[in-house]
Amino acid sequence: MGRLVNFHVSGSGQLNGRLRIDKTVEMDDDWANRLRGDKKALVKFVETQYPGASIVENSLSVRILPITREEVAYEKPEREKNKKKEIGDYVLKTEKLKSKTESKRIINEAERERLEHQIEVERLKGELEKIRLQKRKIKIGELNDFYNGVPKNFIYYLKLSWLYLDTGWKKALVIFILWTIIASIYNQITDATR
Repeated sequence: MGRLVNFHVSGSGQLNGRLRIDKTVEMDDDWANRLRGDKKALVKFVETQYPGASIVENSLSVRILPITREEVAYEKPEREKNKKKEIGDYVLKTEKLKSKTESKRIINEAERERLEHQIEVERLKGELEKIRLQKRKIKIGELNDFYNGVPKNFIYYLKLSWLYLDTGWKKALVIFILWTIIASIYNQITDATR
């Protein structure tokens, strides 16, 4: 690993208007020199620093500045770094495992809620159908009570069939058919009288 340097990028881009790029990042001098030499990699690096921005490649300029001794923090011995890294890896793995199980739990809960909602909708549809059938039975009972002891005529059967047409489109279809029949009979009568 080389020495640390301050990698300073400046330039311009577009992000809902003109964007001024001015970013300093601490990095290894090998990486800094590689980025300075490769324009495409430099543009990708700047795009990660400014998400969603459109970068003007030719406007980018790079300065690599050495870090002074005061800026360098005390570095721990290699053994402590390795222990910390192992602990960090363990924590990271357990966090990933927790997040996976949490996401599975959330997905399972969402699926369960969706199924419960579907069951509730079906139950309510069944309840609505029961209410519709009960209303029909009540109206048929009222119609039979009205015509009790009176001979049943065409109006009775028309009202009875109308009760079985429980949706609007069925009623509209029957009205259309009846209208067509009446219109054809009327046309036949007017043609016969001429």
